[in-house]
Amino acid sequence: MDKVLAAIVRHERAAQENHRLTTEVGAALARCPVNVELQNWSLPAHRRKELTTADGLSKTHLWEALDIREASPTGHGSERLSESEIADYLADDPACEHCQLAWQLLQQRKIVRSELGIAKRALRAIGRAALRKEAAHG
Repeated sequence: MDKVLAAIVRHERAAQENHRLTTEVGAALARCPVNVELQNWSLPAHRRKELTTADGLSKTHLWEALDIREASPTGHGSERLSESEIADYLADDPACEHCQLAWQLLQQRKIVRSELGIAKRALRAIGRAALRKEAAHG
């Protein structure tokens, strides 16, 4: 396989994997008990308000973990939990293996997106080289 085709294949594999993981994250979060409860149209308004943010986002267990703020060690402001602390928080929560799965998938997707960025840069480098070659012969 030549260099150009290999770069295209690398990009496409990463793009497809990114799409697959994004779909799986959504499916896992849809199975969270919070989202399952929110799908009930007869849910009282006060309960619906408890389960959603002012922006209408579901307060899933993963949302809660990402929303936690702790005092900064410097004493100025606050910090979010680290990735390992988020994983620990979700592992300690007895309610939702779906949010745990979504977090694991998000971590995998982060790696895939990095690969996708590398593949995009390789394609752009090939394109720039082709333009330089065309300009030299043009």
